[in-house]
Amino acid sequence: MPAYGINLDALTINIYIWFASYTIVLYDYICTFRTEVAYAWPCPWSPGLVLFYLNRYLPFVDIIIFMRTTLFPFASPSACLWTLPLMTWVAVFGLFVSETIILLRTYAMWGGRTSIHWIFLVVVLGIFSTMLALLAWKTALDYKESVSLVGEVPPDQFSCQVSAFSFANQSTLCLLIFYLLAFVGEAIIVTLTAIKAKQHVPKVSTLWISELYKTGIIYCCCMLTLSLINSIMIFFGPVAYKPIFIIPERALHSVFCNRVVFLVLKNRMPRRGEDIETNRRSTYRGSTTDVFTSFFSDTNVDAQEVSSGTIP
Repeated sequence: MPAYGINLDALTINIYIWFASYTIVLYDYICTFRTEVAYAWPCPWSPGLVLFYLNRYLPFVDIIIFMRTTLFPFASPSACLWTLPLMTWVAVFGLFVSETIILLRTYAMWGGRTSIHWIFLVVVLGIFSTMLALLAWKTALDYKESVSLVGEVPPDQFSCQVSAFSFANQSTLCLLIFYLLAFVGEAIIVTLTAIKAKQHVPKVSTLWISELYKTGIIYCCCMLTLSLINSIMIFFGPVAYKPIFIIPERALHSVFCNRVVFLVLKNRMPRRGEDIETNRRSTYRGSTTDVFTSFFSDTNVDAQEVSSGTIP
């Protein structure tokens, strides 16, 4: 154990779990690359497509920074002063991108109702902005802590990995509130999705709509659970294990959100024959994907079918 109190065995366990998380991202990318080529590449550029590509490819920036820190843990102290904040902000930005996509999907499920608009305005302005403020505060605290470590530890023994696991009390409080707010935001999303699923699924004839709700609820529940676990670990866990599930949550956010987007894109492609006729027989109106698909614009999609939630 180094002089400044970080258990290297615990640090190694953290790194293994983070490496496994990024391996899942890479494996999922390989498995879904053909789907991306077939369904995302032909789409015209739109805000939603930009969000999708950010969500899909930002984890690779995370991986590059992670590998640099892992392979070169004894980089210069000055390098650590910018590497660690960069890693944090890229990961959190990616998390916000994933959350934004799911917010748009949920908003679309509710047909863009004014009441849902105000709820999400509270989520974005109240919860997300507070999370950003907490992150900025934590970045400043971590910078101060890293500077103090630079002064205490000989340059040839300074480790970026150990510096990353040095939590001050205020920094721990920032992370705790951050993930509690994430938990609240995700709880709102999963509740609204479950309510709309109960109302909508029995009234539609298309299987992909039911699958969209099912995967969305599973996705949100997984993220809800991980946010709760992170909150518990940050509050109760040993110092070296406090961030152990932060990277798994980041990785799974990206993977699950990509799956939801692929499901929407695949089923928005125009079908032929019986499928088109079957889908047009659905009479349920004023629901699911009008807002979401407006962010993924497709000139081949009939506007009425989009608003009815029966797009194939």
